[in-house]
Amino acid sequence: MAATAIPSLSLLIISLLLLNGYLANPTKAPDGNYTSAKPPVTPFRIRYVTALTDYDYKEDEEENIRTHNSQPQAPTQKTSQPCDYDPCQDQQVPCSQLSALSGCLCPGVTGPQERPEAPSLGKIVQEGSETVVTWCAPPSTVSSYRVTVDDGQPLVFGERLRRAALGELEAGTRVCVEAVNKAGASGPSPGSCREYEPQGGGGSSLKAGVIGGGLGFLLLLSLAALLLWKYNTCRKPGSDSEGLGNISYSSEGPL
Repeated sequence: MAATAIPSLSLLIISLLLLNGYLANPTKAPDGNYTSAKPPVTPFRIRYVTALTDYDYKEDEEENIRTHNSQPQAPTQKTSQPCDYDPCQDQQVPCSQLSALSGCLCPGVTGPQERPEAPSLGKIVQEGSETVVTWCAPPSTVSSYRVTVDDGQPLVFGERLRRAALGELEAGTRVCVEAVNKAGASGPSPGSCREYEPQGGGGSSLKAGVIGGGLGFLLLLSLAALLLWKYNTCRKPGSDSEGLGNISYSSEGPL
């Protein structure tokens, strides 16, 4: 009985040793690859996060601005209100700029490829020692204005101007205003040319008054001189008012 137990115990120990070796060593898979009984270890990926600097923020902001500018902007919404535009106002902002800012409506104008229409001549008045002419812009594209006095050398003024000082003008001087763009000039017209007439004839009346007053003074002075000469010539030499009043006196002495 003891002899039979010893081989059995030896067989059990050998079986345990073989099982331990099988578990410790990898087994061969059917495709010929050795695998381990333990699950594979997945390595961890380490990510590094850096803080954004001011420079990075500036780059992002500039990129956003470039992206916004590159996108097409929506057109300004038009309104049914006309622009606050006066074609006769001096230093008037072009209506196209007013429309671009507020979306208001501008009156129709011809383009720069067409010659402009003639401007409308306003007043020609005396302001101090200067004669000032005013005009209204035509419904055309205008780059400058030309003012001509008696067919002389034209004076050029900017597109926003509506008045010009021409110095002292005499009555009857012809003044013309023309509109100009790259297609040409409007040329003179009945509405853009006029002869200067002082208001109420003040200039000519003043000159006539001065001349008449001078002539009247000379006439009175001549008349006074004539009367004085006649008085002196009619008076007898040696006449005495006292002798004429007393009959006892004569030219030869007392009676």
